[in-house]
Amino acid sequence: MNRSRLLAALAPLLLVTGCLDSGGGDGVDDTATIPDAQADTAEGTDTLDALEDARPSTCDEMGAGETCVGTVSCYSSSPCWCNGGSTQSGCACVNGRWLCVIDDSCYFACSGVDVVDADSGPDVADSAEPPDSAEPSDTAGPTDASAPDATDPCPAAAPGFEDSCTSDGLQCDFGQECCCGACYPSLSCTCSGGSWACFATDACFHPACAGCDAARDALAATLYTKQLGFTVVVRLDHASLDVLGYTVVAGAYGGVDEATARATAQAATGFGAQGMLLSGADPVDDWVFYQSPGDFGGVGVVSARTGLAVFGGSVIWSGSGDITWPTSWSPASDLASGCASTGGFGTTRGFDLVTGGALSSADVDAVLAEVAATAVLPAIWQGGYAFDAVVLRYPRSVGVFDPTTAEWIVLVSGGWLE
Repeated sequence: MNRSRLLAALAPLLLVTGCLDSGGGDGVDDTATIPDAQADTAEGTDTLDALEDARPSTCDEMGAGETCVGTVSCYSSSPCWCNGGSTQSGCACVNGRWLCVIDDSCYFACSGVDVVDADSGPDVADSAEPPDSAEPSDTAGPTDASAPDATDPCPAAAPGFEDSCTSDGLQCDFGQECCCGACYPSLSCTCSGGSWACFATDACFHPACAGCDAARDALAATLYTKQLGFTVVVRLDHASLDVLGYTVVAGAYGGVDEATARATAQAATGFGAQGMLLSGADPVDDWVFYQSPGDFGGVGVVSARTGLAVFGGSVIWSGSGDITWPTSWSPASDLASGCASTGGFGTTRGFDLVTGGALSSADVDAVLAEVAATAVLPAIWQGGYAFDAVVLRYPRSVGVFDPTTAEWIVLVSGGWLE
């Protein structure tokens, strides 16, 4: 960790906000709050002694310099604003106090690197004023007569420690991180005494997004009404990776052989009786049957855990196929967005229904990252476990690939342990 700073020492200057969604199973009950450590102690007993008798602190109670109980550690990583790399930040309960650190590795890794997306990020080339954002920056000072003018604009790339500046008080923001439906600068730099002083904003450090908790609880209530296995089926736009909708297929645990899986797929989706078995014999996740289209073909998928059909769709020549199963979908808005990821997907893999082969790990990871930013994983891990995820590139048409009609299909299996 490069140039980590103890926030406990800098609490008057920096404020780390956000909390961890403890649904990932950190073993700590996050529904209670820290009692007043001094209210019930006998005269002469200090705060630390009282805290030692209290229950352990949780991650959503962390705050630089605040009192805490136990040895809990709360850290997470987030991508750097430049291409590649990541930064870790968080707090740990040490000797009855929260000690927090911000990893500056992104600043050094990205020093001199242009903003990743100049079009969607803050415009720093045309104005010396801080960019507009959904929330005002806590670090931005008031505007006054001494503010710099356009004769000394912000640099196009994040400055390094060795770079000089001439307009004292000039504030420039770089990079972008998005959460809760809004985007914020990743790095803020101020010209002071002829040199740049920069820090990571951590604007999306453990975001507590409005709607994520409600979406998580609502989906979890659906998933765990009964002790069943389930598949959360998520549709995403092929080009933008925007979530288009989702549905849940749930049933009792019960494995099936290939013949039974083919019959189930054919009956529900219209495909499966013929064609290739892409998933291989005896899969632990899903049976994937692919009927390569000449003029007409498609795919049928059956859960290996429940024996239920979870997806089907046609692929046709000179036209656009249709999803044949499931037949109803819930809106994407029900899953929220910008949610803090909890737990993981388990084992993952993917199949390209354009070529009939395997998807690259890069494609699988990119698609799953979008699903991980919704309430799907928090809901699954709130009541049980995520076992695996299968990603499908569903083209709808044969011949020249049409990204405007193609979709990504994600099948996330989960449930109670058998």
